[in-house]
Amino acid sequence: MKPVVRDSGVILGFGLLGALACLLVGNSPASVKPREDPGLVWDTIRMRLPDLAVVDAAWETRAPWGAAPRPVEPPPPPPPPPPTPVGIAGRGRNLQAIFMIHGEGGVRVPVGGKLPDGGQVLRIHGMQVDWVDGEGERHQRRLFVDPQQPQAAGAAE
Repeated sequence: MKPVVRDSGVILGFGLLGALACLLVGNSPASVKPREDPGLVWDTIRMRLPDLAVVDAAWETRAPWGAAPRPVEPPPPPPPPPPTPVGIAGRGRNLQAIFMIHGEGGVRVPVGGKLPDGGQVLRIHGMQVDWVDGEGERHQRRLFVDPQQPQAAGAAE
């Protein structure tokens, strides 16, 4: 007899012996009694839908899931500072006040001349300049004596 057939026969023999022993000696398990129905009515779960208008504000302020947030609108730029006298040039009747204009540099304006903001130089006397700004407010500054007041960005409003 070949070894494969012999090994298969031994395995088959032990299987038949176990089945015969189970039939002769073993008891069948007791049948499972069904549980009593408590009378509950089952229904599918209905989800409550949230009010989406409430969460819209959160979606507007936050970008979802790591996306870049919406760009914030930059505030309007502050108005440019008014022209400021920084010096006097010339001699005698040819005096000119040198005004520093934001974004344009220096501008020489004679007495009676117009400033870029619509103002006018009224008088140049010694180291003092008198002028009216574009809004009609009169100013006076003594150069090298009156301290220059720095303007904050929001102070011009």
